[in-house]
Amino acid sequence: MRYLFAALLLLSAGPLNPGVGFAQPQLAGTWEAAQRADNDERLYIVLSDAGKAEIVVEYGLPTPGKQRARTTAYGRWTHRGRDLQITYADVTDRLRYVPREPLAAVGLNGTAPALKPIGKRSPKSRLGSEVLWKAPHAYRMKGGPPSQPPYAPDAGSEPVK
Repeated sequence: MRYLFAALLLLSAGPLNPGVGFAQPQLAGTWEAAQRADNDERLYIVLSDAGKAEIVVEYGLPTPGKQRARTTAYGRWTHRGRDLQITYADVTDRLRYVPREPLAAVGLNGTAPALKPIGKRSPKSRLGSEVLWKAPHAYRMKGGPPSQPPYAPDAGSEPVK
């Protein structure tokens, strides 16, 4: 009887410990900021399983027509638990994985996986203070046009809830 009571006590104590029961986040894949309406700028990062990172900024050019340009920075990423660190071009950005971030900031209901910036930002940071959402998605800032993803959908992405 004592062993049964001890086993039940250990089983019930597991959920009280915040480190127990949390699955490791699926960080590899594409993460995109909601489209910025000011100059049709898009920001997304691609995190590979091998620890390589690609930071891409696309923007419209102030020329006649719909010409676009793209700048890309390559770097490395590591993570410990839910905290992610991306290092590129002598810049280190820190982000935190949030499995259910509210979509109210992009004008939608529900939640979705996101990477939120934490800590002090470098003035050279390409990510700035943008929240990055697991792609593919059609999130956009309120009043902005829908985004068109330039990549193939990830198999591991979660639907909007």
